[in-house]
Amino acid sequence: MEHIAAIMLLVACSDDLGACREMPAAVPFYMSAAECEAELEPAIIAVTQSAPQAFGQCLAVDPAGEGGDATVTWEIREDGVFRAALEYNDVLIASASDGGAKYSGRVKNR
Repeated sequence: MEHIAAIMLLVACSDDLGACREMPAAVPFYMSAAECEAELEPAIIAVTQSAPQAFGQCLAVDPAGEGGDATVTWEIREDGVFRAALEYNDVLIASASDGGAKYSGRVKNR
């Protein structure tokens, strides 16, 4: 089985951050967090071609969560700060809080 170390999350928003949606990443899964981080800035810039505001983050995959489902959550706080997290079986891997737009979705850990 292939081991994934990180996933890239990209979000496009309107100018006022009132409407946001996830965007597909050209390469959503990475073998290392460093590979993901190296490609994050160009990916965010590419998203700005289709939306006035763009955000992105590389999320480390918990090896203990392998084989199970993970929930991706993200938010954009009122001050414009973007935060995202992966949660496995009600165990919080990374945290995102403090108001703003929030999203939660399920992904399969491959």
